[in-house]
Amino acid sequence: MKKYLLGLFTICLFSFNTQATTADFDIINVCEGDSTIFISTSTSSDSIIAYLWDLNGNGMFNDATGDTVKWYFPSGTYIVGLKIVTDVGGANALYKTLVITTKPIVDFSFTDLCFGDSVHFTNLTQLTGIGDSIINLLWVFGDTFETDLLEHPSHLYQGYGPYDITLRALTANGCADSLTKTFSIIPLPPITLTLDGDTIFEGSSVTATVAQTYNSIVWSTGETGNSITINQGGKYSVTVTDSACSNTEIFDIVVQNIRLLKPMTLITPNGDNFNEYWEIENIHLCDQNKVTIFNRWGDKVYSTINYQNDWNGDNLPEGTYYYIIECNKDNVFKGAINILR
Repeated sequence: MKKYLLGLFTICLFSFNTQATTADFDIINVCEGDSTIFISTSTSSDSIIAYLWDLNGNGMFNDATGDTVKWYFPSGTYIVGLKIVTDVGGANALYKTLVITTKPIVDFSFTDLCFGDSVHFTNLTQLTGIGDSIINLLWVFGDTFETDLLEHPSHLYQGYGPYDITLRALTANGCADSLTKTFSIIPLPPITLTLDGDTIFEGSSVTATVAQTYNSIVWSTGETGNSITINQGGKYSVTVTDSACSNTEIFDIVVQNIRLLKPMTLITPNGDNFNEYWEIENIHLCDQNKVTIFNRWGDKVYSTINYQNDWNGDNLPEGTYYYIIECNKDNVFKGAINILR
């Protein structure tokens, strides 16, 4: 027997024949939790009749037999050996050092599960093997065939799920493991926004209201609560939060200049279809209106609600009359109208 000291371990070669007989073997799977396979690659000019294995490094080749052996080892460093015996009594042995490496402890977290937001994934995989490192990460997002190799990727989902997300980690020592988690995308809280009109006149206001109950309601004005009163035109928004998700609705308020109302000052109801009716230009801008007409002595000669530009003088005599237009209750216009036949 010849003994050679190499580094921190010893390789021992045993030879009991003069022919070309060489013991050797390959090792497959050196990761904890997997069975390690030993495959003899020994050669001899004689017939090999026995393969004897020492799998605990005690010098006794009595742990297993055969040219291929499957054995389970916990993580750690081991000395394993193979001895071969030929039909003419020759023998040869070889020892190798075996290092069983731990698998990566795969884990990950995810945030931002609200619909419309990209989900952010964080790799939390840990290693327990000394000097080991992760050389490859593979994310499978569960909605398509799309994958990612980044350590902390983001992904936008188009539906609500549920989705199975898998992370696979591979170490420099060749050990791999994976983990699958399931989650669903959270729908955004619905918003039912009501306005008592989206057009206001100078000096008036409109009320915007959301009916549902939320954890919080914040308007673009900085106000909170289910409703606000708006007296200026512009772009407004309301953001509601329910559970972990928020939703925003944007709306516009338009201010109309009340001076855009332009009543006619003369009508000629004589049957020629020209200036037959008293028209108030832009009267449609008044959501509510009341029109009253008086003669020069102050007697009311005509009154209506929601005027439709359809008064032709009602056979009143020619002369000057006086009108009062109430627009949205808060705006009053006064002036004169002449009837000429």
